Amino acid sequence: MADLCTIALARQHADKAAGGAGYVWQAIVSGVSAWVCTAINRDVTQQSYVAALDGHGGFVQTLPQYPVASVSSVAIDGQPIPQSVDPCTPGWVLTGVRSLALRGGYRFARGYANVAVSYVAGYATVPADLALVAARLSALTYVERTRVGLTSQQIQQE
Repeated sequence: MADLCTIALARQHADKAAGGAGYVWQAIVSGVSAWVCTAINRDVTQQSYVAALDGHGGFVQTLPQYPVASVSSVAIDGQPIPQSVDPCTPGWVLTGVRSLALRGGYRFARGYANVAVSYVAGYATVPADLALVAARLSALTYVERTRVGLTSQQIQQE
């Protein structure tokens, strides 16, 4: 899994605490990126997937990772399904950002893990809102790292 933001962006959000060793920042940015992906239950960076999905007897199948950039193969019960190149040609077609639809009499036959799909999904560049979340959480983690375990702290008077 790739980091959702750069160390430079995270440092910008830390203001006065922007110093520090690069390896500390790298660990924080990588950890926060992993946490964000876990929280949203998916990896947003573009990569290849091979999914074994349960057929439900219908014409549309939702893919677990999105947005889908391309589909290289679809098979139902081991039988390859061709891509439909026009509305009159039987086969599969990508609909929306995460669904496959079948045309010309094909169906996703009922079965357990009987639909195999190879595809590429995710964003080529991390969306700005996720990069900002990762940068701000990384900066907060960096600033707060010295306060772990503190219950109170006395401030010197001038």
